[in-house]
Amino acid sequence: MPATSRKSKPSLPAPVLSARRHLATHGWTQADAAEALDVSPGHLNYVLRGRRQSATLLDRIRQLGQAKNPTW
Repeated sequence: MPATSRKSKPSLPAPVLSARRHLATHGWTQADAAEALDVSPGHLNYVLRGRRQSATLLDRIRQLGQAKNPTW
């Protein structure tokens, strides 16, 4: 029987990883960040998963400061 090949997950671009790290280290949930950025939670999730591209949104994420109610 031939070996089955698994599809590997593509790695995310550096700006997306940076934005995800920024949200995590500053205590933001995606829901709270979406509200603060005035975007839908679904759109933010798609951008953070690499399914949509939005350089403007990624820049705005990196400008967010500490969350008001950190989740850590």
